[in-house]
Amino acid sequence: MLFNNSWTFYKVGDEDNKIVIDLPYDAMLREKRDIKAPGKDKVGYFLGGDYIYEKTFELKAEDLTSRHIFFRFEGVYHDPKIYINGTLAHKRNYGYTDFIFEATKCLNVGLNTIQVHATNSDQPNSRWYSGAGIYRNCHIYNYPETYLIPRSFKVKTTDYKNGEVLVKADFSDEVEAELQVLDSENNIIYSEYKKGQFLEFSFAIKYFNLWNIDTPYLYTFKILYNGEEESLQTGIRQVFLDKEKGLLINDKRVVLYGGCIHSDNGLFGAESYPDVEERKVKILKEAGYNAIRSAHNPIVEDFIKAADKHGLLILDEYVDCWYIHKTIYDYASHTLNNYQEDLKDMVDKDYSHPSVIMYSTGNEVGETSFEKGIEFTKTMTSYLHMLDDTRYVTCGVNVFFNGISHTRHSFYTDDRAIKDAKEEVKKTKSSSDFFNKLTNLYGQNLIKYGAKIKAVDKYTKDAFANMDVAGYNYGIKRYKQDLKKYENRFILGTETFLVDASDFYKMAEENPRLIGDFVWSAMDYLGEAGFNCWCNNLDFDYENDPSGWLLDGGGRININGEHLSEMDYTRVCYHLESLAIGVVSPHDLEGKAHHSSWKFSRALPSYSFSGYEDKKCIVEVYSYAPYFELYQNGKLIKKFKNKKNIGRVTIKYKPGHLKAVAYDKNHKLIKEAYLFSASRETKLSLLPEKETYKLGEYIFIHIAYTDDNNEIKPLENHEFEVVDVKNGDLIRLGSSAKWNKDSYLSNKTKTYYGRSLAIIKAKEKGEVTLTIKDSLNNTSTISVEVN
Repeated sequence: MLFNNSWTFYKVGDEDNKIVIDLPYDAMLREKRDIKAPGKDKVGYFLGGDYIYEKTFELKAEDLTSRHIFFRFEGVYHDPKIYINGTLAHKRNYGYTDFIFEATKCLNVGLNTIQVHATNSDQPNSRWYSGAGIYRNCHIYNYPETYLIPRSFKVKTTDYKNGEVLVKADFSDEVEAELQVLDSENNIIYSEYKKGQFLEFSFAIKYFNLWNIDTPYLYTFKILYNGEEESLQTGIRQVFLDKEKGLLINDKRVVLYGGCIHSDNGLFGAESYPDVEERKVKILKEAGYNAIRSAHNPIVEDFIKAADKHGLLILDEYVDCWYIHKTIYDYASHTLNNYQEDLKDMVDKDYSHPSVIMYSTGNEVGETSFEKGIEFTKTMTSYLHMLDDTRYVTCGVNVFFNGISHTRHSFYTDDRAIKDAKEEVKKTKSSSDFFNKLTNLYGQNLIKYGAKIKAVDKYTKDAFANMDVAGYNYGIKRYKQDLKKYENRFILGTETFLVDASDFYKMAEENPRLIGDFVWSAMDYLGEAGFNCWCNNLDFDYENDPSGWLLDGGGRININGEHLSEMDYTRVCYHLESLAIGVVSPHDLEGKAHHSSWKFSRALPSYSFSGYEDKKCIVEVYSYAPYFELYQNGKLIKKFKNKKNIGRVTIKYKPGHLKAVAYDKNHKLIKEAYLFSASRETKLSLLPEKETYKLGEYIFIHIAYTDDNNEIKPLENHEFEVVDVKNGDLIRLGSSAKWNKDSYLSNKTKTYYGRSLAIIKAKEKGEVTLTIKDSLNNTSTISVEVN
């Protein structure tokens, strides 16, 4: 049962300002942003703090007599200490752990108080925006005297060809239990009774359906005992690595066309909600990704459940650092002591979910180039195999970093983490910040060709031998030679540049041991602020006020779920789309760009730039066809011969339309694509994502400047405010602007590229009505049905 409502919250040192809140509640998002914030751009200049969450609740005698009470927290950032009636009941260190513990001995008949202490004043403790406090769901469970051990109920496919599964369920004592299997229409298709304490059910499902990314069929497994019931959903599928065939889901090769994502939810900060996670999964899947890497911490289970439902594959990652610090107060102080407990919690969370196909033990951990770290790689891989023999293990290794790890230019050391915290980066010239700036200055080839140096193989081969799949961060220039040299090695691009997507696609077609690619990044996120923002200084005062940087800016999808032209290019490279057009606006060409090597383009899927007639713009045509052409208002502008699936040309903006035409090798038409200019009239439009919502779901309404046909006008950007919400509450409001001084908790914001987003929660069933007014005195109202 959810235990989210009516908590008292306050910041340590500010006890006089207690408020009543519902969970999840990201305390960091409510903090001020300041240029002097110790976490700096890494956390979007948010200040830190320590926080107390407290709740009083009542238990009756029957709740405790021969009963067992457990609490589950899906995530508390970080170092949570949980007190019940003044007694320390449980504590953890990792801020991303989903943990459960028994609290029965601490509880009384009558009133009880649970108090959660969360730390986030020890800045910097993260390289991205972490959020703070209880930012995910909390649950309370009341079990009988003999109960199902939490997280012991697990399902494993043992033979996908015959629909054979193994079900395990461990109880606190001997019990008689019934196992039921239900199909997608809730028909019971199998049942079996067993008596014992540690139960195993091994059987085959008749006339079964397999789970895969195209048809993610799910069965419900129920265990019933002593009037109690627990259930889980899972699919019949197995994962294999085959040297001749590659990565197989059941009997079909799947190449991972993936992206890295952080765990925040845009305007929500770090807060996680089931429908919000499912929305994110649908956005990623519909965009064209078939897999995600949870960079760089275990992903929330609600995301996994949605991925099960929609057929999105997951590489679940443990941690960003092992025992060498990247920031002075990060998790490196705890990994060696806690990794077994942490990994077990991650595996227990993931075990029965078919979408999770692989684990990653870490990200860019330079320890993998040293003897101690090489052994630790083996230790964690072996431990994960013991916990779960159905999935493979990798680790994201920045191969260039490893290649120079034994020199004075090594990027991650405890000493440099300390110096970074003391703002001595400019003196050391060796931190990851310095490296990132250097890469942006000199381009991607610095790291890609750096990965080819001889020392890279020397300082990666032993660690790679201790994992099932070698995870290469930015190592595409090594793929061919390493696949040839190491005949048993499987390679995964755990972090890559988008510009290499077309090369990856061709390589993967030719070599099945190259199993996938995870671009940095699939979706934009909070923190690492300004780093990947290819922004215009005419729009933002980032040169004089860097504290306005809020988002990383590197996503192919922005924080509000809107696709950029980079996503169209991605789809072309994956052969999901044969042709698309993007345009860099004349306005952006007039300003000074904040360039990034992790960005591929700043083009928009738009040709509406009113007021910039006859000004230069850059048109990008994306296609995997051998030949393609570009026309402006019916006039041929340029013919292209394919080179890395893109052609660029500078033209003068003339309202009308652009047409691209793709041809095969015999010059036979494949497809035509168009972009049209918006008409002269401009209106302030409210565009809900769905026609109707269920009560309890968050309502997403896009605010946009459009013409009468809802064609977006990206250069119409004005401030507006929400003036009224009937039968609902405004939860968040904001744009996808990377430099943004506004709070997402305000009722005012400004559109960015013509768009913004309002998130509303209905109070009850019926119509929810939103009214907004902009700085030009335009008003707009829309009603959305909630049932």
